[in-house]
This record gives sequence, structure tokens and C-alpha cells, in this order.
Amino acid sequence: MSSGSKPLIKLNSDMQNQTSFSEMLMSKQLLDVSYFNINDNFFVFDDDQLAIIDGGVTLFFQDQTLSLCFNQEVELFNYSTQQAPANFGDLDYYEIEKSNFDFASSVINQKVVDVETHWTWFQELNEDFEPYGEKKDLLQGLTLSFENGEFLRLAVVFYQLSPMGASGFEYDSKGELLVTTNRELEITVSED
Repeated sequence: MSSGSKPLIKLNSDMQNQTSFSEMLMSKQLLDVSYFNINDNFFVFDDDQLAIIDGGVTLFFQDQTLSLCFNQEVELFNYSTQQAPANFGDLDYYEIEKSNFDFASSVINQKVVDVETHWTWFQELNEDFEPYGEKKDLLQGLTLSFENGEFLRLAVVFYQLSPMGASGFEYDSKGELLVTTNRELEITVSED
């Protein structure tokens, strides 16, 4: 994104995106997951069943790579068919040890049987804060269900942090990435 331009984010529920992601991932075997962070800290909560990171993840399938990660160019989270670090630009990052995400190991080597997505879009704004250019889709949430009955949920969220843990999850492409398996969480949609 050029200096002087800012993203304008609006909600969008796009069935075409849902269909193409379903077609791309259905029946694929998840071979591995890599986790990345840009800042020093990441959080693991609720007896190691939920994590929040700020770089992203890369999912490795039989013949497909898919990342949900921070994209330095637009300064928002989005999906990519490249590994997450390719989207970080000149930002420093590190790969988080997989042992921090043992809860996600139950979906490795499993085939995808269902795909759910949550989308929004953005459009760049000029110096007068007027939108210009094409609308660009942003993936904010991805839930993959697997043949063993388990699921992996990734969602870009804003949240409240307290001594009790994380709560008040709301979709936000400028937020951080929630990673969990087999955990139903309410994630609200901002009215902005």
C-alpha cells in the first residue's frame, strides 16, 4: 500500500469465495502446519487449547500451500498460496516451535471433509479518504473439519485480554490470528 493511502474495510459475505476455497481444500490431506510471529510474544490459553499469534500460519496439503498471515504490503491479514514469510516483507519474524501447538497435532495427516470461511473486503483510500481502485477480498476466518471428526479454526480477531484469558473475540483484519482446534467460540462481526 502506498504511503498516504489507507484501507477501507467493509463486511462481505461472498459465496463465490466460499465455493472456491471448498473446492481447493476438500478431500486434501493436511500434512503439516507452520506458525509464525512478528512481535516478541504470543499467547497460549485455556489449557493449551487456544493460541493467539501475530504473524500467521502456513498449512501444507498434498499439492497446495495456504497461509493466513499478516501482509506487510496492505498492513492487514489475508490469505496467500505462498508460505507466510513471503508476505512479511522486511519485517523480522520467527517460526514458533510446533510443541507450543500440540493441541493442533490431532488434525495432521487427516483429510478435509468440510470448509467454512468468513470474508470481508477492503478498498484503498486516497489522501481525502475517498475510496479508489478495486475492492480486494480478505479472508478473516477459516474452519477446516477433518475425517476424524476434529476441526481446526483460524480467525483474525480483536480480543480482550485479562488474567482469566482471552475473550470478546471480534473479526478484525488488523487484529491477530486465533488458532484453536475442537473449540467452539463465538466470534462477533463488528458494526463498523
